[in-house]
Amino acid sequence: MVSLKNLRKWIIPLLAIVFLVISIFVYGLRWWFPRDQIDWQIILFLFTFIALFEITALILNPKILKNSIDLLKDQMVVKALQRKDLTTLVIIFPLTMLFEELLFRLFIFVTLFVSLDLFFATTIGTLSFSIYHIHIWFEFKNKKILSSFILFSALLGFILNLMVYYIGLFACVVIHLISVLWLFQNISKKINLSYSLS
Repeated sequence: MVSLKNLRKWIIPLLAIVFLVISIFVYGLRWWFPRDQIDWQIILFLFTFIALFEITALILNPKILKNSIDLLKDQMVVKALQRKDLTTLVIIFPLTMLFEELLFRLFIFVTLFVSLDLFFATTIGTLSFSIYHIHIWFEFKNKKILSSFILFSALLGFILNLMVYYIGLFACVVIHLISVLWLFQNISKKINLSYSLS
């Protein structure tokens, strides 16, 4: 019998597939790939910004999460990394990142960009992506974890909003997937280290 917890794990990936189909009908593939002319200076700037973001996350997260990191052992991706759960790591997690990118970059950012301009679309898109991550509070009920996720998602959301504008949604999905997986991999290592030291 399928448990409610297992069913909940599949809701976002299923929504990702639905959103993908809808997005192709509404927007086509126009926003998936770079615009006509690629500005390599902008791409270099964005990837430099991503590298700085990753380094900042690596430095800040242990300080913010100092006494709270143990609580993250039950986070879906951290648990999947520790248990080597390939279903979560190869199917559920990537489809969840796809869902977030379709919702926040394609439906929210692009719609705002078409209606307003790049500045307002980026600002509102970043705020909405951060607010979405308040769901972390309901999972862990910890202010340090919440503040870390909100900060991380605001910075990542800002970068991804610019990326979808300049180099397309496909790059956003890949960067989002790699960035978040890298963050959870570091958290998983710190949890393993804390258990091995105790």
